[in-house]
Amino acid sequence: MMGAAEAVAAGGGVAAGGTVAMLQRAGAVGLGAAAAAACLAVPEAALGAAVLGWVRRLLGVGFSPSKERHQFAELKKAAGACNGPQPRKFMVVTEEGWGNVRFYPFDCEDVSRRFFHDPPVLLAKVMFSSDGRELRAGGWNWLAHITIRRSHAFLYGFSPRHGLVGFVHALLRPGNVVALYCGSHKRFLRLMGEYVKGHGGLVDLADLPGDSDLFTVVDAGHGMIALHNARHDRFLHVFGDCVDAWGRVRDAQDLPADWDSERLTVVDAGHGMIALHSASHNRFLRMEEGGAVNAWGARDVDLLNAWDLERFTVRLVKLA
Repeated sequence: MMGAAEAVAAGGGVAAGGTVAMLQRAGAVGLGAAAAAACLAVPEAALGAAVLGWVRRLLGVGFSPSKERHQFAELKKAAGACNGPQPRKFMVVTEEGWGNVRFYPFDCEDVSRRFFHDPPVLLAKVMFSSDGRELRAGGWNWLAHITIRRSHAFLYGFSPRHGLVGFVHALLRPGNVVALYCGSHKRFLRLMGEYVKGHGGLVDLADLPGDSDLFTVVDAGHGMIALHNARHDRFLHVFGDCVDAWGRVRDAQDLPADWDSERLTVVDAGHGMIALHSASHNRFLRMEEGGAVNAWGARDVDLLNAWDLERFTVRLVKLA
């Protein structure tokens, strides 16, 4: 007969063997379940990513038109987005992410219409004719349509002094607060006390302008504007070759009717940029290297040359 000690040892061995077998079976089941879960998770993650990508494309989030993806051959040759609206061009204007308004110019309506229908279905977009009329709007976000329309720059005024049609950028509408950036010298236009000059150091357009760089656009009548700096409570002033802020302190709403040197005509300078012309002194405002600002050289409003000194990009800081 088996002794008590041997029986206990044998029983323990059986129990241990049973435990090991049970644990092995449980482990196998656990590994199998984990493997099955992993196999299910991979296609679920892929499906989720695909759905998310589809939704992003549908909404136009991160949309970037690719010449390779266009189904129309003429769109492959079309120019990409530009800095702003272009005169005498058909425009498709989109909002690609909150506040990110993009401008796509086209020479003819057919190509612009095809591009209009090419971006994602729900992407907010508005198409404009070459004379600035809205032709159609698309996309689900009607609030984005408001932003797009405000950003579109086709508003014209008449200058009785010269009998010329002046271009008035939509971002320079009365009440807007803007900064004017000279890309060739990488400086914002700045008003300091009675002086006007370029920003003290080199900056990018995306950099935050200071209070002295900000101007409120004032309706000066007959399609012209005036630029008022709230920090110093003065208007920008062109007198002969000089550009400064001389004159009495004035609020933005108190522009005297007989102040001609503060009145400026906005001229289209191409590629979304503008130039500012003083009709009373027949000169363009210009920024030289180092930031000096002046109006040297009499020149008619329709004789903007190919130089870069007179060209400024409008940065919108606050809508009216």
